[in-house]
Amino acid sequence: MTSRKRRPVLDKGPHGIVSTYNRGCGCGECTAANTEYNARRRERNRQKLVWDDTLNREVYKATDITHGTASAYRIYGCRCALCEKRRIADNEANRVKKWT
Repeated sequence: MTSRKRRPVLDKGPHGIVSTYNRGCGCGECTAANTEYNARRRERNRQKLVWDDTLNREVYKATDITHGTASAYRIYGCRCALCEKRRIADNEANRVKKWT
């Protein structure tokens, strides 16, 4: 297994903010700021879920996201039938691409 490359620490810019992390800084402060930002984003997204009795689980309201997209499944965590179908198709495409 190969290890991931570490991000370099940038000399310029304020540290501990997401924009510096997005410019490529990998210091502990910027990494922590990015982690915190993504945790808050995921929590905001979870608050948009509604219960679907037919699926017996939580899904996003149709107006909040575009269903049947990779980001709806991966980023927003939607598990409706359209998003599940897209995930299965993407996994199969990646499996074929990996072994061809």
